[in-house]
Amino acid sequence: MHRQVPRFLVITFILALYTLVPPWGFQYSHAKQSMRPLTSDPQMTTAVTVAVRPGNITVYPNGQFDIRIRVEGSGVATGADMWLHFDPHFLQAVSITDGGALDVRLAASIDNSGGVVKYGAGTFGNGVNAPFTLCNIRFRAKGVTGTSTLLLDSTHTDVQGVSGSILSGRSNGTVHVIPFPTATPTPTKTPIPPPTATPTVTPTPTITPTATSTPTATPTETPIPAQICAFAFADSNGDGVQQPEESLLAGATVHLLNNMQTVIDEQMTNADSPICFRSQPPGTYILTETNPAGYTSTTPDMWGLYLNAGSEALIAFGDILAVTPTQTPTATPTPANGTLKGTLYEDLNGNGVQDANESGIPGAHLALQSQNQRPRFVANRLASQEAITDDSGKFIFADVPFGTYTLRVTEVPPGYLPPLGDIPIQVTREQAQANMNVAAPPVRQNLFFPRFLTMITIDTP
Repeated sequence: MHRQVPRFLVITFILALYTLVPPWGFQYSHAKQSMRPLTSDPQMTTAVTVAVRPGNITVYPNGQFDIRIRVEGSGVATGADMWLHFDPHFLQAVSITDGGALDVRLAASIDNSGGVVKYGAGTFGNGVNAPFTLCNIRFRAKGVTGTSTLLLDSTHTDVQGVSGSILSGRSNGTVHVIPFPTATPTPTKTPIPPPTATPTVTPTPTITPTATSTPTATPTETPIPAQICAFAFADSNGDGVQQPEESLLAGATVHLLNNMQTVIDEQMTNADSPICFRSQPPGTYILTETNPAGYTSTTPDMWGLYLNAGSEALIAFGDILAVTPTQTPTATPTPANGTLKGTLYEDLNGNGVQDANESGIPGAHLALQSQNQRPRFVANRLASQEAITDDSGKFIFADVPFGTYTLRVTEVPPGYLPPLGDIPIQVTREQAQANMNVAAPPVRQNLFFPRFLTMITIDTP
């Protein structure tokens, strides 16, 4: 009797096998590991070629064009990768999209500083029959003229079949960035002089020749028309490339010009779909954009392109909402200096407050001494560096730099005693004007009668 294998052991074995061998028919890496097939068929190892299509492209500065990387020939491919080199002085890669045949993308990157586009893809199952498109690449010509080769790297370009590499060759491409044509002036027609009348001559009878058959004209082949489509998009981040979240923009006017730089048509963009100039004969065209009101451009406003028969071009114009500069309010000037003013009065009752019957003392001298600098500050712009009270006992020190000072009564009229000692004063930016009253006791009071100083009050200048 055979022993039955436990079910969980079978499941464990399958999971381990699944981990070691992927569910598709190959293992692939950029280090050129071989693609190991699940099946083997000798008839499937036919050679193929990787090619740039179209192979020869002519474009104007700032023009945009697409190329296809094709796997051509006959054979079955389980995976392919390529490195495409270009001259970054003349070209800029914009985007790379899958070709659709190999449904597992393995790598896709753009390096515009180094001038290389990298792409790799594989597929589930037993492979894909050539010919097919590996990927599509969109380029934009820069603002200089010249020629760039689209070179497929010999080391990093390969096509793998079920038994290994099936690549037999590579076909590179060339891009010519040419200057815009110069408009040629329209020639002026030369008037033809009227014919001079000649005398009538009697005709001589002639023998009518035998009629010959007229050859049938060969019909001229009608060129297949092409079309140019365009759209504007709200480039919210200003990078010149449409992101998935950046919607189409309405209100931009697009002009179509011929190679003589004459406008032959114009349309306005909408927010739903691109606009198209259809049924255009093959040739050279120029496309320009006028921005919607309030927008500025993030991409060139002029594109030049050459249309082959039956081809289609799609041009994108990026615009961003212009920022209105905010007017900076004019700052209110901050006073550089302050003012100190007050009253020197006769304090009859010694309470330190000027009462109604206590008059000011005229003709007294006061000095303001700075504790921050030397010499003394000159009050009221007097050479004696002091202020003198007026008839009502008021005094003022104007244009006082901010800082710490001491105020001293240096001289009073006969019959009065000056307050004892110095009075500290601080003039700050927050207290640009200080009012103070200084009490002077009469001479009849005790010599040790203290000085009287009211609170310093601050008025807003």
